[in-house]
Amino acid sequence: VIEGDGDGQVRGFHPAALPAHESAFAMTVHKAQGSEFDDVWLQLPTRDARVLSRELLYTGITRARRALHLAGSEAVIRSALARHAARISGLAWRLGGSSDTPQASAISTKAPLPQPPAGVPVQGALF
Repeated sequence: VIEGDGDGQVRGFHPAALPAHESAFAMTVHKAQGSEFDDVWLQLPTRDARVLSRELLYTGITRARRALHLAGSEAVIRSALARHAARISGLAWRLGGSSDTPQASAISTKAPLPQPPAGVPVQGALF
């Protein structure tokens, strides 16, 4: 569907009428992890966001094999580069290799996760 001639009318057209092109799909940076694409269009938010970190930006940028098209303000990019998102999986704690408990949030919170009473099985626990 295309709107044309400035008359406000919506007109349909057959896809075969399009010039040579390649179909594209949009996905999140998280979904794209582990994949590469010839051309990547990385659209950043217009304002800074807590989830936008140096690691997320790096992951998005490194998905491109041939060309990267990055759309975002300098301020948002600088904020992302300054924010480090620590990866806290809790694996060492679950395996008994650390006395520290996992953290509730990898970005800002330092409050430990609530622990179940002793002897109560935990869903998804390794042991």
